[in-house]
Amino acid sequence: MYEKNGANAFIPHSNKYSYNKEFKQKVVEEYLSGNTSLRNLMIKYNIPAKITIERWIKVYNSHIDVDNINVFTEVCMNKTLKTTLQERIEIVEYCLEHGRNIKGTAGLYGCTYGQLYSWVRKYEKGGSSSLVDKRGKSKPEEELSDTEKLKRQLIKITKEKEEYRRKYEVLKKAEERERW
Repeated sequence: MYEKNGANAFIPHSNKYSYNKEFKQKVVEEYLSGNTSLRNLMIKYNIPAKITIERWIKVYNSHIDVDNINVFTEVCMNKTLKTTLQERIEIVEYCLEHGRNIKGTAGLYGCTYGQLYSWVRKYEKGGSSSLVDKRGKSKPEEELSDTEKLKRQLIKITKEKEEYRRKYEVLKKAEERERW
Protein backbone atom coordinates (compact mmCIF):
# COMPACT_ATOMS: atom_id res chain seq x y z
CA MET A 1 0.00 0.00 0.00
CA TYR A 2 2.88 2.32 0.77
CA GLU A 3 4.46 1.64 -2.63
CA LYS A 4 1.22 2.64 -4.35
CA ASN A 5 -0.06 5.45 -2.09
CA GLY A 6 3.09 6.72 -0.39
CA ALA A 7 2.64 8.37 3.02
CA ASN A 8 -1.16 8.41 2.49
CA ALA A 9 -1.13 4.67 3.20
CA PHE A 10 -0.62 5.50 6.90
CA ILE A 11 -3.54 7.91 7.18
CA PRO A 12 -6.38 6.25 9.13
CA HIS A 13 -9.54 5.68 7.13
CA SER A 14 -13.09 5.24 8.33
CA ASN A 15 -14.11 1.63 8.79
CA LYS A 16 -16.94 1.94 6.30
CA TYR A 17 -15.94 0.75 2.88
CA SER A 18 -18.72 0.03 0.46
CA TYR A 19 -18.35 -2.24 -2.54
CA ASN A 20 -21.05 -3.27 -4.97
CA LYS A 21 -21.75 -6.84 -6.02
CA GLU A 22 -20.15 -6.48 -9.46
CA PHE A 23 -16.90 -5.15 -7.99
CA LYS A 24 -16.72 -7.98 -5.46
CA GLN A 25 -17.37 -10.57 -8.14
CA LYS A 26 -14.71 -9.02 -10.40
CA VAL A 27 -12.09 -9.15 -7.62
CA VAL A 28 -12.97 -12.73 -6.62
CA GLU A 29 -12.93 -14.00 -10.21
CA GLU A 30 -9.58 -12.30 -10.79
CA TYR A 31 -8.18 -14.05 -7.73
CA LEU A 32 -9.68 -17.43 -8.67
CA SER A 33 -8.15 -17.20 -12.15
CA GLY A 34 -4.82 -17.82 -10.39
CA ASN A 35 -2.97 -14.91 -12.04
CA THR A 36 -2.58 -12.78 -8.91
CA SER A 37 -2.36 -12.90 -5.13
CA LEU A 38 -4.61 -11.46 -2.43
CA ARG A 39 -1.90 -8.94 -1.58
CA ASN A 40 -1.68 -7.72 -5.19
CA LEU A 41 -5.47 -7.37 -5.37
CA MET A 42 -5.47 -5.36 -2.15
CA ILE A 43 -2.94 -2.96 -3.62
CA LYS A 44 -4.52 -2.81 -7.07
CA TYR A 45 -8.04 -2.05 -5.83
CA ASN A 46 -7.09 -0.21 -2.62
CA ILE A 47 -8.81 -2.74 -0.34
CA PRO A 48 -7.53 -2.23 3.21
CA ALA A 49 -7.65 -5.81 4.53
CA LYS A 50 -6.94 -9.26 3.13
CA ILE A 51 -9.79 -10.74 5.15
CA THR A 52 -12.28 -8.64 3.17
CA ILE A 53 -11.38 -10.45 -0.05
CA GLU A 54 -11.25 -13.80 1.75
CA ARG A 55 -14.85 -13.28 2.94
CA TRP A 56 -15.98 -12.44 -0.57
CA ILE A 57 -14.34 -15.62 -1.84
CA LYS A 58 -16.09 -17.67 0.85
CA VAL A 59 -19.49 -16.23 -0.07
CA TYR A 60 -18.76 -16.70 -3.79
CA ASN A 61 -17.74 -20.34 -3.28
CA SER A 62 -20.83 -21.11 -1.19
CA HIS A 63 -23.00 -20.05 -4.18
CA ILE A 64 -25.14 -17.81 -2.02
CA ASP A 65 -26.45 -14.94 -4.07
CA VAL A 66 -26.84 -12.21 -1.48
CA ASP A 67 -26.54 -8.74 -2.95
CA ASN A 68 -23.85 -6.57 -1.41
CA ILE A 69 -23.14 -8.59 1.72
CA ASN A 70 -21.63 -6.14 4.17
CA VAL A 71 -19.30 -7.60 6.77
CA PHE A 72 -21.07 -6.10 9.79
CA THR A 73 -24.24 -4.15 9.17
CA GLU A 74 -26.61 -6.31 7.15
CA VAL A 75 -26.50 -9.46 9.26
CA CYS A 76 -25.85 -7.91 12.66
CA MET A 77 -28.45 -5.17 12.28
CA ASN A 78 -31.34 -7.37 11.13
CA LYS A 79 -34.30 -7.54 13.42
CA THR A 80 -34.99 -10.82 15.18
CA LEU A 81 -36.99 -12.99 12.81
CA LYS A 82 -40.24 -14.51 14.09
CA THR A 83 -40.53 -18.00 12.68
CA THR A 84 -42.43 -21.22 13.00
CA LEU A 85 -40.70 -24.44 13.97
CA GLN A 86 -40.74 -25.66 10.37
CA GLU A 87 -39.15 -22.41 9.13
CA ARG A 88 -36.39 -22.64 11.75
CA ILE A 89 -35.63 -26.23 10.71
CA GLU A 90 -35.51 -25.21 7.04
CA ILE A 91 -33.16 -22.29 7.72
CA VAL A 92 -30.82 -24.37 9.90
CA GLU A 93 -30.69 -27.23 7.40
CA TYR A 94 -29.91 -24.77 4.59
CA CYS A 95 -27.10 -23.31 6.71
CA LEU A 96 -25.62 -26.73 7.43
CA GLU A 97 -25.91 -27.80 3.77
CA HIS A 98 -23.85 -24.76 2.82
CA GLY A 99 -20.90 -25.45 5.07
CA ARG A 100 -22.33 -23.89 8.23
CA ASN A 101 -22.22 -20.45 6.57
CA ILE A 102 -24.17 -18.70 9.31
CA LYS A 103 -23.54 -15.15 8.12
CA GLY A 104 -24.53 -15.80 4.52
CA THR A 105 -27.62 -17.75 5.53
CA ALA A 106 -28.66 -15.09 8.04
CA GLY A 107 -28.37 -12.46 5.32
CA LEU A 108 -30.36 -14.60 2.91
CA TYR A 109 -33.23 -15.32 5.31
CA GLY A 110 -33.22 -11.95 7.12
CA CYS A 111 -32.49 -13.15 10.66
CA THR A 112 -29.70 -12.06 12.96
CA TYR A 113 -26.36 -13.84 13.13
CA GLY A 114 -26.82 -14.55 16.86
CA GLN A 115 -30.28 -15.95 16.36
CA LEU A 116 -29.17 -18.36 13.63
CA TYR A 117 -26.00 -19.32 15.53
CA SER A 118 -28.17 -20.29 18.50
CA TRP A 119 -30.52 -22.34 16.33
CA VAL A 120 -27.63 -24.18 14.68
CA ARG A 121 -26.04 -25.03 18.06
CA LYS A 122 -29.36 -26.31 19.43
CA TYR A 123 -30.02 -28.32 16.27
CA GLU A 124 -26.57 -29.93 16.34
CA LYS A 125 -26.98 -30.90 20.01
CA GLY A 126 -30.58 -32.07 20.05
CA GLY A 127 -31.98 -32.27 16.53
CA SER A 128 -35.09 -30.56 15.23
CA SER A 129 -37.02 -31.08 18.48
CA SER A 130 -34.60 -28.74 20.27
CA LEU A 131 -35.79 -25.84 18.09
CA VAL A 132 -39.26 -25.87 19.70
CA ASP A 133 -39.96 -22.52 21.37
CA LYS A 134 -40.89 -23.31 24.97
CA ARG A 135 -41.07 -19.77 26.31
CA GLY A 136 -44.15 -19.04 28.39
CA LYS A 137 -45.44 -22.60 28.31
CA SER A 138 -45.66 -24.92 31.27
CA LYS A 139 -46.77 -28.49 31.70
CA PRO A 140 -50.36 -29.21 32.72
CA GLU A 141 -50.85 -30.28 36.35
CA GLU A 142 -51.50 -33.91 35.30
CA GLU A 143 -48.09 -34.28 33.62
CA LEU A 144 -46.04 -33.07 36.62
CA SER A 145 -44.04 -35.37 38.85
CA ASP A 146 -44.50 -35.18 42.62
CA THR A 147 -41.32 -33.12 42.96
CA GLU A 148 -42.47 -30.64 40.31
CA LYS A 149 -45.88 -30.32 41.99
CA LEU A 150 -44.21 -29.57 45.32
CA LYS A 151 -41.94 -26.97 43.70
CA ARG A 152 -44.94 -25.22 42.16
CA GLN A 153 -46.76 -25.29 45.48
CA LEU A 154 -43.70 -23.82 47.25
CA ILE A 155 -43.45 -21.03 44.67
CA LYS A 156 -47.15 -20.26 45.10
CA ILE A 157 -46.87 -20.13 48.90
CA THR A 158 -43.75 -17.94 48.70
CA LYS A 159 -45.55 -15.47 46.40
CA GLU A 160 -48.57 -15.37 48.74
CA LYS A 161 -46.30 -14.79 51.73
CA GLU A 162 -44.57 -11.89 49.92
CA GLU A 163 -47.94 -10.37 49.02
CA TYR A 164 -49.13 -10.55 52.65
CA ARG A 165 -45.86 -8.99 53.81
CA ARG A 166 -46.33 -6.07 51.40
CA LYS A 167 -49.93 -5.58 52.55
CA TYR A 168 -48.78 -5.62 56.16
CA GLU A 169 -46.13 -2.95 55.42
CA VAL A 170 -48.72 -0.73 53.72
CA LEU A 171 -51.15 -1.07 56.64
CA LYS A 172 -48.35 -0.38 59.12
CA LYS A 173 -47.39 2.84 57.30
CA ALA A 174 -51.03 3.92 57.09
CA GLU A 175 -51.42 3.35 60.84
CA GLU A 176 -48.29 5.44 61.55
CA ARG A 177 -49.67 8.31 59.43
CA GLU A 178 -52.95 8.26 61.38
CA ARG A 179 -51.02 8.68 64.64
CA TRP A 180 -49.43 11.88 63.42
